Amino acid sequence: MREIRKVDFQEFKKIYKQHLIDDFPRMERRPLFSIRNLYKKELYAAYTYEENGQLLAYAGLIYTAGRRCALLDYFAVVKEWRSTGLGSEFITLLRSSIDVDGMIIESENPELADTAKEQEIRKRRIDFYRRNGALDSETNWYAFGVHYCLLWLPGEHAPMPPELGRLTLNIYEQTMKPWLARKCLNYSDN
Repeated sequence: MREIRKVDFQEFKKIYKQHLIDDFPRMERRPLFSIRNLYKKELYAAYTYEENGQLLAYAGLIYTAGRRCALLDYFAVVKEWRSTGLGSEFITLLRSSIDVDGMIIESENPELADTAKEQEIRKRRIDFYRRNGALDSETNWYAFGVHYCLLWLPGEHAPMPPELGRLTLNIYEQTMKPWLARKCLNYSDN
């Protein structure tokens, strides 16, 4: 039987070391000490999607201080289970398992890809989120050298916040030193 499960930091640390370091580029990996600190502040939560105790997929979320919104920090299906529809199952369950107005999704901007292959991968990633209910924003987001499109995956009847870039910046600012946030982050709400 498949189930979604909230995991503590120690369990997420194992997933990070066994899967996440291979699933995400170095520039997109938050240091474990940062995740641990966010767990301590109750601003981070990680979830797994499992079948009979076997890991199928995982996600990490950073919550706003009021816990009304979450940034989808990580979302990945284990390699052996990719392209099976499992990602759609998981994101649907995740969406209904957490009590937020919605989730902010950062997805690399396809228009700024270096190769046609990378552009296609980025387009497919955005299309996946759209098929699963995410809405496009007109916000361009730049974090640590990566250009993203921001999407909004609403909860029950929650409209997209008018300043999604500002909200995303606020989430990042609560996770790092202010000078670093100012140096490494930028957005434009068109």
